[in-house]
Amino acid sequence: MSCKIFFSDLDGTLLNSSKIITKMTKSAIFQWMEAGNIFVLSSGRPLPSILEVVDNNNLNHANLYTIAFNGGLIYHPANRQKITEKTLSLTTVERIYQIAKKHNIYCHTYDDTTILIPREGSEILYYTQSIHLPYRILKDFPAGLIQSPCKVLCIDLSKTNALDCLALDLESNLSDLVTCVRSNTNLLEVFSKDSGKGVAVQELADMLHIPYEYTYAAGDEQNDLSMLSAAAHSVAMCNGNINIQKMAEYVTTLDNDNDGLVPFFTKFLSQ
Repeated sequence: MSCKIFFSDLDGTLLNSSKIITKMTKSAIFQWMEAGNIFVLSSGRPLPSILEVVDNNNLNHANLYTIAFNGGLIYHPANRQKITEKTLSLTTVERIYQIAKKHNIYCHTYDDTTILIPREGSEILYYTQSIHLPYRILKDFPAGLIQSPCKVLCIDLSKTNALDCLALDLESNLSDLVTCVRSNTNLLEVFSKDSGKGVAVQELADMLHIPYEYTYAAGDEQNDLSMLSAAAHSVAMCNGNINIQKMAEYVTTLDNDNDGLVPFFTKFLSQ
């Protein structure tokens, strides 16, 4: 039987509301990997934040891979190896920032270890409640960037449709350069057009010579849509976006606070 590969989102999917992986879910992950299969943590989070989840949950294993920045970076923790990296040009970042500024919406970006922000405020305090990375005010943001980042994150806490309007504006002006997706009500992810979780699914499965019929994915939000569409078998969380549930092959009976994915590890192992 061929090796299988399971791509899982983190927030709202694998992690519970306390941002941990429960003992039962962790056991199912290790059973999957010990059977010779590949498990992939696929998230919009920056790589250091995903590696924090790996370390905090003792998930280090040769069969574990990570996808960061919504597909911008594929990484193998055991070998500390970057496999692919797709970035936004500095010119594109400047254009994203100017369009966001026109909408009066905060945005930030990243280097390898740090969140780079234009100013302090409620947005970065909200974000770092879950993403435990240091941040630094970048003088003359974003002109002060010295390396091309994998994504720009726009944050709006006003509970309006401001991010939807911003996404339409970005897609109208930068349609050939960027993809915009929501990862929750307050976050709009902006990344390179040739990136995305779905692209990363195809690239990693091809690199590991895993047939399409043995690809599996689970998620809960809009930024998981391309990943679920790219895999042969898809699982939507019952606590997730209703549009994701409508397109998925399966919907969990239990939510992310009650080990909703565990039955599917067992189910897919037997396929």
